[in-house]
Amino acid sequence: ITEQYQKNPNYDSVYVSIVETIVKKAIEKTIANGTDISKYDNNKDGYIDGIWLIYNQHYSTTNDLFWAFTSWMTSDPSFTYNNSTYKANLYAWASISFINNGFYKNYLTSKSGDSHTIIHETGHMLGLDDYYNNTYINKVRESPTGGIDMMDYNVIDHMGYSKYFLNWITPTVINDAYVSSHGTEIKINSLVDQQDCYILPVYKNNVEVNNGTPFDEYLVLETYTPTSLNQADSKHIYENGAIAPNSTGLRVYH
Repeated sequence: ITEQYQKNPNYDSVYVSIVETIVKKAIEKTIANGTDISKYDNNKDGYIDGIWLIYNQHYSTTNDLFWAFTSWMTSDPSFTYNNSTYKANLYAWASISFINNGFYKNYLTSKSGDSHTIIHETGHMLGLDDYYNNTYINKVRESPTGGIDMMDYNVIDHMGYSKYFLNWITPTVINDAYVSSHGTEIKINSLVDQQDCYILPVYKNNVEVNNGTPFDEYLVLETYTPTSLNQADSKHIYENGAIAPNSTGLRVYH
C-alpha cells in the first residue's frame, strides 16, 4: 500500500478506497486458503461481523491513511463460500507500531504488546463513540470524561455507561423501591474489579422517569480504583500525556 499511497498525489482523499481494496483482497485470500468465513457471521445476517486490518508501516499523525480508524465499506462487496453469500462492511485499521512500540510493551515485559489503540478501535466496532470533542476551542479539546477513559484518551477500562450500553453489566437502579428495601446507605464496589455500577434516575413530579435502557437521562455512579485494567495507566503516563488517578474515588456521569 505504501507504493500506491505515494504514487497518488491526492492520497488523503483516496485513503478509504485504498483500505477497502485491501479488505476485499484480504477476504478473497482468506477464502482461497480454505478458512470458513461463516464462523465470522455470528448473527447470520450475511455480513462478516468485523474485520481487523494491521498494516506493517509506522503510523503518522499527519495523514489519514497511516493512522488508526474504524469505518464501514462504502461499496458492498459480496463473497461466496459454500454456496452462501457474505458481505464485508465493518472494519478497523491500525499500524503494527501501535502494538510493537507502545506503552505496555515497556511497562510489563518485553513480550507484551500495547493494546490501547486496538481496544479503543474495537470499542468503535462494538458501537461506542469517541468521548471527546474533535473541535479545539482556544487550543483545548473538550473532554467530558477528563481524558480518563478508553474511549477518550485510550486509557484504563471502559466506564460504566459504556459497559451498560454494550450490555456487559446491569447497573442497580437507586429508586424508591431500592431505598425502601436496602436503606439510604449504598456501598459501590470497584467497577473494574467487581463490575459494580449504579444508576440514579430522574424524578419528575415525584415519579421515576426511567425507560430501562442506556438511552435515557440519569446519573451513573461508579467507584474508580487504580487496580486491574486501570493499574498500568495509573502508574505511568501514556504516550498522549494521559495518566489516570492513583487513588480510589467516586465517579459520577450525567
